[in-house]
Amino acid sequence: MVNGEAITLSIVENEMNAIWVDPQKVPRSRQDALQNLIDHKLMLQEAIRTGVTVSEESLSTELAKVISSFPTPDGLFQALLRRGITQEDLEKNLIEVIMVKEMIDLKFRRFLEVSAGEASVYFEQNKAEFVMPEAVHLNQLFFPLTSDADEAEKAALREKVADVFRKLSNGASFSDYANNTGKADYIPVNQLIPIVAEAVSRMKAGEIGNPIETPAGYFIIKLNDRRSARQASFDEAKEDIKKILLQQKTEAELAEWLKRRREAANIIVKVRFNDQ
Repeated sequence: MVNGEAITLSIVENEMNAIWVDPQKVPRSRQDALQNLIDHKLMLQEAIRTGVTVSEESLSTELAKVISSFPTPDGLFQALLRRGITQEDLEKNLIEVIMVKEMIDLKFRRFLEVSAGEASVYFEQNKAEFVMPEAVHLNQLFFPLTSDADEAEKAALREKVADVFRKLSNGASFSDYANNTGKADYIPVNQLIPIVAEAVSRMKAGEIGNPIETPAGYFIIKLNDRRSARQASFDEAKEDIKKILLQQKTEAELAEWLKRRREAANIIVKVRFNDQ
């Protein structure tokens, strides 16, 4: 019980298998999970007291992040099914996660600053963290394939892809297909899906690769340029460093606040776990 609100054994078990938990923060034991839930409850109570609310847009964004972590849209449904968690359970927990994040921003992060001097010192001490990975500049076309497409639809899409590829190979511009094309800045190779990264690794600058078939559809890619891995400059790393240091300062402030809240809260633990 945390200030009169219950944390049940089933909630602890859900926390051990929760797909809404940051993979790097998954508890190693039920005792760790219980402590996380106590802290979460204290932060959620503060968020409610502060008047934090969650918009449909914020919830949709967080839900999209969870869905994108699975290879297929159906992967989320299967993961929930295996864990005995409903879609409503997932959305309820995502709302709580968003509320806690908003509370932390309002109460701590917005009042913290990172100076250029602090960022420079961190850069000099941690240069190895700031290596720009190999990156590529691409034009790409994607032709989606619906999950329930029959053989005739698949054949028609393959023919369409082949026709577009022939035209591009004969000098047509990717901009001719503006409704179905993407042209981005340099993309780190390690952020490409594996099958695309593998194809790009064999291509030369200016080359249009053969159509790439994936379960979700087809890619046609042109490699415009390739940039080798290199050490980032301070100017290139500065904004990332500020985010890192701001996060460290926020976590330190939050830890102190949670310590005081635990001491002041009415917390009654009725079960002790020995699975450390």
